Formats: sequence, C-alpha cells, structure tokens
Amino acid sequence: MTTTDRRAMYWEEFSPDSARAGAELACLRRGVGREPGNVPEMWRFHRVRISDHEARTGAPSAPLAAEHTALTLFAVHQQSQRTSMHRQGARPAHR
Repeated sequence: MTTTDRRAMYWEEFSPDSARAGAELACLRRGVGREPGNVPEMWRFHRVRISDHEARTGAPSAPLAAEHTALTLFAVHQQSQRTSMHRQGARPAHR
C-alpha cells in the first residue's frame, strides 16, 4: 500500500533565495525522463512512500509517478527564476 507523509509539498516551501536551492533543483532535474523511484537523489523530496511489496516488484505506484512528474516539472520550470514558480491557489491557464 502506498502512503503519503504529512510534510508540505516541496514547491510549497521552496525559496529561490535559499543557499541550497540550486543544488536541490539539480537533484530534481536528474529525474527528468527517468523511472519514478529510481533516482536516489530525489528520495528525500518525495512524500509518497511505497510498500515493501511495491519496492520488490519495481512497478511505481500512480501516486509516486504523479509526484515524480510534479517534482521534475517544477525543477525544470523553476530553473533560473528569481521568484518561486509556485503560487498558492493558482490554477493552470488562469491569471
């Protein structure tokens, strides 16, 4: 069974001014085009936790795949931006 811990999503607390921001985004960008769960550098950013059975079978759960995609997309879009790309309450295609 897949579970999710209660930490905030990475992008909700991300600060582009942080001393570690560039290194964190680089870790997340390493996941672009890679199988969810197979990028050890990304593990600390994931909230989704997989069961031992899921780990043994190697098939990523839908929640893990969704979170992996969201994290990598955020990292690509945030790259070189001076302000956070995340806007609380914003909806895609709406201003």
